[in-house]
Amino acid sequence: MQKGEFPWDDKDFRNLTILGAGVSVAFFYFCFRDPGKEITWKHFVQYYLARGLVDWLEVVNKQFVRIIPSPGAFSERYMWFNIGSVDTFERNLESAQWELGIEPTNQVAVVYNTESDSYCRFYLIFESSMFLTVEKNL
Repeated sequence: MQKGEFPWDDKDFRNLTILGAGVSVAFFYFCFRDPGKEITWKHFVQYYLARGLVDWLEVVNKQFVRIIPSPGAFSERYMWFNIGSVDTFERNLESAQWELGIEPTNQVAVVYNTESDSYCRFYLIFESSMFLTVEKNL
């Protein structure tokens, strides 16, 4: 191989380019997706729970609650608020629904979920190892 020659043939380069583009698209999709709108507990109770605009609630990683709106209730896909602990959130939600006179059969459903930012970490690890491999071959 002479200086300045590219070490791969066209097929290898095209496959690597397509793989890099796919990984980049996945990175941007997972790391820059819509984070929703942050609101306070008081705002949630007064404007959404009291008016019946909540379809269900999702407790994520025991750190925050994602509010899933009833269909057509408002323009945002979802909103969220931070919680101190799951137990406190459950007590406050039960108390708020009782004070608003919401019947137990009509109370908002709560779902528990665990999420991670592993997609971003995976991409950064994959990207750095890919560049190290390319440098080795050069």
